[in-house]
Amino acid sequence: YEWSNGDNSVIADSLYAGLYIITVTDNNDCSSEGMVTVSDIQGPTILVDNVTNMTCYGQSNGTISVTILGGAPPYDIIWSNGDQTEDIYNLIAGPYEIFVIDANGCMAMKSITVTQPTESVVSVITQPAICGGSNGSASAVISNGNAPYNYIWPNQTGPQNQTGGLAPGIYDLLVIDANTCLLQEEFIISETLAPIIILDSVITGTCSGNLSSIYINTLGGVGPFTYSWSDGSTNEDLTNVLPGAYNVMITGQNGCSSYL
Repeated sequence: YEWSNGDNSVIADSLYAGLYIITVTDNNDCSSEGMVTVSDIQGPTILVDNVTNMTCYGQSNGTISVTILGGAPPYDIIWSNGDQTEDIYNLIAGPYEIFVIDANGCMAMKSITVTQPTESVVSVITQPAICGGSNGSASAVISNGNAPYNYIWPNQTGPQNQTGGLAPGIYDLLVIDANTCLLQEEFIISETLAPIIILDSVITGTCSGNLSSIYINTLGGVGPFTYSWSDGSTNEDLTNVLPGAYNVMITGQNGCSSYL
C-alpha cells in the first residue's frame, strides 16, 4: 500500500483535509489506484445537484452543478480545472475535484466524474473494381455503437451498411447513430490487376526540425509503375515532408491503379 502522504499500510491516519491517492500492488506486481477526499468536520457540505455526461465519445459539453451548505460563508471555491464557480461547463470526460474553503479556513472536498460512452469503431470491408470499371463495393461494420444507423456513402444515403458501383479512389463514410453521434472512416477502392501496396516504414518528424518520410513497396501488378502522391510527388517513396496525412496512387503499365 502506498498512500500519497507516505503511509504504507491499509489505513492512512493523522490526515489533514485534502485529496489522497492510494496505490495497491499485489504479489504479481499488478497495481490499481484509488482516490479519496478528506474534509474538515466543521467545514461546508458539498451536494451534487446534477452531472451532464457525454452522449457521444470525445465531446466537451459536460456539466457539473453543485450546492454548498453549512460552514461559514463566504466560500472560496476552486475546481481542479481552474474554475472558481459552483457550476462548471464545457467539460471533457474525466474526474473533477472541487475544493471549498469557508471563512473559518475549514475545507470540504469532493471528486465528481463526468463520463462518456465507449468509442465506436467503424470498419469498412472493400471489394476492388474491375480494372477500368466502376463496380467496386464496400460494407461497414460498427463496434460499440448505438443502432439504428444512417450511412452516408459517397453514392447513397440510408440505412444500408453496404454500397456498390464505386469507381477506384479514396472515399469517406459518414455514419450517424441513434444518439446523433457522427462517426467517420476513410476507405479505398482499388482495381483488380493493380499492384498491392506494402507500407515498409514511416519515419516521423521531430520538433527539432527533422522531416518525415514514407517508404513503400509493391507486390504484383504490371510494371513499370507511376506514382502520384497527394502532395504532388511522383517518386516511389515520399521523403522529407512535413508531418501530416498523405495518400498515394500507383498505376501499372496496364492502366490499373491501387491506393494507400
